[in-house]
Amino acid sequence: MLKIGLTGGIASGKSAVADILGELGATIIDTDFIARAVVEPETPGLKQIIAEFGDEVIAADGHLDRNAMRTRVFGDDAQRRKLEAILHPLIREATLDAIAAADGPYLVIVVPLLLETDFAELVDRILVVD
Repeated sequence: MLKIGLTGGIASGKSAVADILGELGATIIDTDFIARAVVEPETPGLKQIIAEFGDEVIAADGHLDRNAMRTRVFGDDAQRRKLEAILHPLIREATLDAIAAADGPYLVIVVPLLLETDFAELVDRILVVD
């Protein structure tokens, strides 16, 4: 199986390219979806975030309050690194599970921060959308 890492900046068209490749038969793994899944209510990821940042980053419905979290971590490198230390291993583990379960000749892994993280070592080729 050829594993392709698909990356690019915000609103660069990564999802559109992934959709096209999916229509052509490639299996698609989108780490943005995985990142949301690992912080759903009652998940170990959300519990770790609560333990580190407190209940003030949780919305009334029990979901992560992304605006509160964004306000808390952006502009504060130490807080951002704490959040990344929680999320990145969980996202990587879930991505590895998805890769192991993938079938077909082509696998596209959509990773916005592919080159800034250790995800590049998981792929055979890198496709940058600019």
